[in-house]
Amino acid sequence: MVIVMKVISGKMAGAAVVGVSPRVSGISRRSRVNKNKKKNWTKYSDVRDVDEFLDDVRLQERTVGGLVRDEPDEKLFFVDKRKKRKGRKLKNKPLKIDTILLPNSMVKPPKNVQAHQVQNGRKLRRHLEMQARLHARGLLPRWRKSNLPLSKPPVEEHTLEEDFYDLWDDSGPLARKFVGQDPWYLEKTMKTLPKAPALRKLRPSGLVHVDVPHPGCSYNPSYEHHQEVLREAHLIEVKKLEEEQKLQKQVQLPPRELRATEESHHMEIIEGLVEESDEEKPAEEVLEVVTHSVSRDDKKSKQQRRKESEIKAGLRKRADERTVLLRKQDLFRLRAVRKEVDAVLLNRTILRQRRRLKRLQQVDKPRRLGPFLFEEPYIDVKLTSELSGSLREFKPEGNLLKDRFRSFQRRSLIEPRHRAKVTRKHKVKFQEKRAFREITL
Repeated sequence: MVIVMKVISGKMAGAAVVGVSPRVSGISRRSRVNKNKKKNWTKYSDVRDVDEFLDDVRLQERTVGGLVRDEPDEKLFFVDKRKKRKGRKLKNKPLKIDTILLPNSMVKPPKNVQAHQVQNGRKLRRHLEMQARLHARGLLPRWRKSNLPLSKPPVEEHTLEEDFYDLWDDSGPLARKFVGQDPWYLEKTMKTLPKAPALRKLRPSGLVHVDVPHPGCSYNPSYEHHQEVLREAHLIEVKKLEEEQKLQKQVQLPPRELRATEESHHMEIIEGLVEESDEEKPAEEVLEVVTHSVSRDDKKSKQQRRKESEIKAGLRKRADERTVLLRKQDLFRLRAVRKEVDAVLLNRTILRQRRRLKRLQQVDKPRRLGPFLFEEPYIDVKLTSELSGSLREFKPEGNLLKDRFRSFQRRSLIEPRHRAKVTRKHKVKFQEKRAFREITL
């Protein structure tokens, strides 16, 4: 009863403090919020103590398996009766990084009940047990002995080395069970190993994965190495400048004497339309074109058509006879034909070898995998005035992520790419909306 009165008096005292004017007491007035709106429920409600309590309960369930207050003392505390020895370290102590990765939850993973369920499993198990008892007593008929469950084959124990093997290797654990079986049976039952791809052992490029930079790119290089890197960078810049000058010559305007004018443009247009002649041609030299119509007397007769067909048939017959004669004569030139065939095969072999040598020369070069060609990046080099000689004051050049990306492109693992230019088809429209709640009075 005393406790209740204390609580009530505390509430009354709090109410009295809130009611005092802030000018008199110096206490700020409590903000009044309309909590009949849903957006103010969580915004102006302090539930941090409830969240902390629930988080603590969940942490205890994960780590201990329940609430600590419900656990007995024997489970929480123990008496250490080991003799302490100075200067002795525990053997096979795991590393700290390994202990961080270990699971710290006492909650077991959920069990998939459907994976262990069998339709009519209890009835089937009792039936099999009854068959086994009858078979042990010798009372099971002969025709039912074949339905007994077969004994499970012994499980092969794999060592740690056998757990890691090549999937396509013919001597691996997957291929052992297929040794000595009928290939036709394996083909029909679809138990054969998958067919290994033809290019599975072929590397796209013979280049190393990570290129070692030149010694002149170090933070404190020698004079000779640094000069070599500067010379290479200088040659690259000179070549780039020559290409720009060549392009500039192609697009520059012609000299003033060769530029087109209005008069030259007009002469080019009327060229060939006006005949320049000092003397006029006489009227007698004008040729008169006489037009005549084809008469019906030019039509071929039947006799003419018959003679033409006989001539065509004779020409066709002589061509066939000549073809047969040439084929007979080819029998006497077998040596020449054999030499021609040998020459053709030799040329094909030479071309095949040339192509093979060309492919071998281009093994270490990037392939054409897309619309863009691979461009060698610029050399990341410091000028002589920029060398500091100290690793602390050294400012790095380039980007490691870009270097790995270019290495993939150089080894033909991905195609060379350019950054896409984002262009808007339509302009962005801005619309100003006004709400009555944003208006401040």
